Amino acid sequence: MYPSRLSTIGLSAEEMRNISITPLSDKIHTSVTTSLRNLSVADGPQFTQNRYIDCLLLHLSDQADQEMLDAWGILETFVPERIRHLGITNMSLPMLELLYNSSMIKPAVVQNRFPMARKDEIALRNFCADRGIMYQTYPRITKKGTFLQCKPVMALAQAAAVPQTRALTSLVLSLPNVAVLNSAWKRIRMREEVEFLAKVEQWADEHNSEWERLKQEFKQHADMKITRQVAEGESRGLDERLKKVQGNSEGKVQTDGSKAEL
Repeated sequence: MYPSRLSTIGLSAEEMRNISITPLSDKIHTSVTTSLRNLSVADGPQFTQNRYIDCLLLHLSDQADQEMLDAWGILETFVPERIRHLGITNMSLPMLELLYNSSMIKPAVVQNRFPMARKDEIALRNFCADRGIMYQTYPRITKKGTFLQCKPVMALAQAAAVPQTRALTSLVLSLPNVAVLNSAWKRIRMREEVEFLAKVEQWADEHNSEWERLKQEFKQHADMKITRQVAEGESRGLDERLKKVQGNSEGKVQTDGSKAEL
């Protein structure tokens, strides 16, 4: 759910136009009501009365602190009758600490990409683990520079006879207090996912020492990769700032053709 950009699923163009000019509380109320209606499998008073959303995730695209707190406070009024649990996405550690310390209903889930390549990513996962917040993630499998080619993933794929993508999912799941968001929606794909994970689990039970070693190697690799990506990002940012300064200095020319003093 987006406080400023609500999902259009189930809403007509007229409904969306009305929502765009309504207060935040009304927007959220409409979104929750629509979700309850669209996620229901049956109609009738007896079903309507008992409808609820198991977990609703709040996604704040512009990461405005006050808008996040305002939207969260409104959503708290739906708990526990219409919403059982609240979660939030794309969080940094400072924002999560602010939300956690300011809210009555604590977040049950934090959903972030893996890896995020942020300075506070490891500390963020630890913060969630210490407070019983499920850290839900989705590994970047199809993009350049993913973990698919790292030694622990390749070793597990070969040993358990599963695709590298499934080996990566299993190793991400082995990280403390981490769940993986699965994008499969076709029944056959869902069944395959479960079967491969079960296959890895069976192999791990039969080769416990080897499994523990691969888990530790993967955690170390992941933490090192995140640290390296952060450092590389900071280096690129510094280079870009230096180029900008140099460009500005070269562009500052006096009317007589000489460069101005900086």
